[in-house]
Amino acid sequence: MIAQSKTQTSLAQSVADNSINGVVRSFDYSAETELRVEHVEVSVDLTHTAVGDIEVTLVSPSGMRSRLSRLHIDSGNNLVWTYMSVRHWGESSLGVWTVEVDDLGVADVGMLNEASVTLYGAAVTSSTAPYLVGIAAASAAVHEPFFYQLTSVGDVTYYSLSGLPDGLALRENGLISGVPTEVGVFSVAVTQHGTAGSSTEELLIEVQSSSLASLAEAIEWGNSGLSIEGAFSWASQALENLESFDGVDAAVVSSLGDNDVSVLNAQVSGPGALSFYWKVSSEEDYDFLEFVIDGVVQERVSGELDWVKKEFSVPAGEH
Repeated sequence: MIAQSKTQTSLAQSVADNSINGVVRSFDYSAETELRVEHVEVSVDLTHTAVGDIEVTLVSPSGMRSRLSRLHIDSGNNLVWTYMSVRHWGESSLGVWTVEVDDLGVADVGMLNEASVTLYGAAVTSSTAPYLVGIAAASAAVHEPFFYQLTSVGDVTYYSLSGLPDGLALRENGLISGVPTEVGVFSVAVTQHGTAGSSTEELLIEVQSSSLASLAEAIEWGNSGLSIEGAFSWASQALENLESFDGVDAAVVSSLGDNDVSVLNAQVSGPGALSFYWKVSSEEDYDFLEFVIDGVVQERVSGELDWVKKEFSVPAGEH
């Protein structure tokens, strides 16, 4: 395994308090030997009076985000720590890697003193068979159009697949598209054929029974403007009386792994008040359910929380 590391010292850069617009540091690996990344280490040295306020995120050249540290309860002083992430497995090392440091708490302030990024992986050569980029996973809704673009590093002559859900097919240039006709989680074997050889990897496709229309019905959302982000989507699910607030249905998201994020977006016009009921079951102080307006976290919860009503003011304009 090959390691490539870059360190920035004597930064003395203030981290904005209670803001998602903190410190951003860039590490350029464009001129280095290309690696197929296996894991990444990020080290930070931060002077702060409440280290639980700090969130640290690594962004790869492809845009893949790995949240290394989240807002949690910890009033300790100063953060000197090395994080490790495998979320970027299979990505090319070439390009600019970015470390974002944000202070999402109130009153305590801090300063970034030092940061480093170390990439671990195998060298990519002309004899290296092509391979998929990133963690291969996608979600779909039954009876709705689906598109997924396979992306590989290396010279790919053609792809071959096995295990696709009914209704989906492989098109030209690695595009998977169609209308799935069955619900379930499907393990798709993706073989990439190239001049340097071939390799087979797994693509996980989750086909859910819900559409945005049924999801809107579950949350009693009468307007248009819903959208979903994330490898594992939100879904409408009929629940037992003790599980859903109204005894009929609810919007749920499950199957999230470490560093996974799933987002339900809704477009609204202000001014006005927005209210809803929410419930969460997660690892306390590490895995969060958040409500966000225009990129600013209004409230977040974790642990075991039963249904509770929340209401927030929405400013004038489109959001």
